[in-house]
Amino acid sequence: MTKLHIAMLAAFYLASLANCYNIRRRSYQNTTKVLNSLTATGEYDKRIRPYHEGPPLNISVYITVVSFGAIKEINMEYTLDIFFKQAWNDPRLQHELQKPILLSGSEKGNFWLPDTFFLNVKTAKFHHVPAANSRVLINSNGDIELSERLTVSASCRMDLRDYPLDTQTCVLEILSYSYDINDMDYHWDDEKAVIILDDEMSEFELADAQSERKLVKYVIGTYTHLVAKFVFRRRLAYSFIQIYSPTFLIVVLSWLSFWISKDAVPARVALGITTVLTIVTLMGSLRNSVPKVSYIKAIDSYLIVSFIFVFGVLLEYVAVLMHSERQRMKARKKSLKSKDYSLAEMEIEAFNATNTSVLPRSRSSHSLPPRSPSAHSLPARPPSSYSLPPKSVLRKSYTRQSVPGPAIQHSPYTTNPPRTTIIKCIPSFCLALGSNSEVDIFDRIARIIFPLSFFMFNIGYYFRYSG
Repeated sequence: MTKLHIAMLAAFYLASLANCYNIRRRSYQNTTKVLNSLTATGEYDKRIRPYHEGPPLNISVYITVVSFGAIKEINMEYTLDIFFKQAWNDPRLQHELQKPILLSGSEKGNFWLPDTFFLNVKTAKFHHVPAANSRVLINSNGDIELSERLTVSASCRMDLRDYPLDTQTCVLEILSYSYDINDMDYHWDDEKAVIILDDEMSEFELADAQSERKLVKYVIGTYTHLVAKFVFRRRLAYSFIQIYSPTFLIVVLSWLSFWISKDAVPARVALGITTVLTIVTLMGSLRNSVPKVSYIKAIDSYLIVSFIFVFGVLLEYVAVLMHSERQRMKARKKSLKSKDYSLAEMEIEAFNATNTSVLPRSRSSHSLPPRSPSAHSLPARPPSSYSLPPKSVLRKSYTRQSVPGPAIQHSPYTTNPPRTTIIKCIPSFCLALGSNSEVDIFDRIARIIFPLSFFMFNIGYYFRYSG
């Protein structure tokens, strides 16, 4: 009994396997027959579009962005890796199978395919590793979906006026090469027009992704354009570290010249030339990474203004040297005049001292008997007639010709008090302009004007380009 049961179960199992095999075989045979019948040469012509001489064929498109590649300003292009999917209906490919027919991309050459292309593409390649990254899906109602993976490098018209604080909008335009709107009409898929899987980039961040449809008239007809827009906002960290911070520090470093002695010519000239050459080097290195455009970019304006500030430090030192030389010449003239005046005063005082010592002797001679005038004697002359001009007259003659100087200001014969010129710039930094000061007036003013002007420029620059 047991052996009989085992034999019956074995027979039933073998019959089931045979039945399943036959069903699968019939399924394979049915699918093969369907494919052969669908692509039969006499019944299906892949050269003719669906609905030939009928209404325009509607093609639904959607894009899945796998990743974004490099965005190159020098070439005005950007790269993206996408799954490009198109869907349309071909009534000639309707079948009675319960499931859709899924074929590899190698079989797509047996069917009619739309001649879709990218208008602004520079280079594109399909992926074939390890096999062709494409597939064809045929539904029972004749709906076909073609999915392909490709890498596209497309041109992007960039406006670099705000570079590197800019936001760029790059597009990918899709249309048919042969069929105008009367034969083929493109539409974005309503639910999934543009899908982003990975938006991470090194220099940019994806701010927005949009899709739009437009009609463009050409000489040969009107065509439907599908436009995918990608808005990229540049990351500021790289530019801040590589450009803005070094430039700012170089300009601040050039201000150390204002605190170096004006007589240290090698130190101040070397510091000024070094900062100027460093700014020029930064401008040259930036020129190789951006395209040659006919307008001034934001980074150009910052570097140019920084160069003007650094070069202005050298010009300020030239003004300091000229002003110091002029002050030395004035001081030399004053010293010569003060020496002449001092010698004249010494002669006056010496002569007056001698004259006053002679006068008492002449006055005491009245006690002697008077002498009779002689024929050979000269006429009598008052003693005061032999004295030099008074000191007041001499002082007036010198004070009219001389310029007030250190020696005259402290002389007891001067009538005017010493003068001190003061320029009030900032209450906390009142600048005394005495001629004896070791720091030149130009250096004192530059210590305030240069930093204040540069900080004001940075604030205005930030508010101008931060939006």
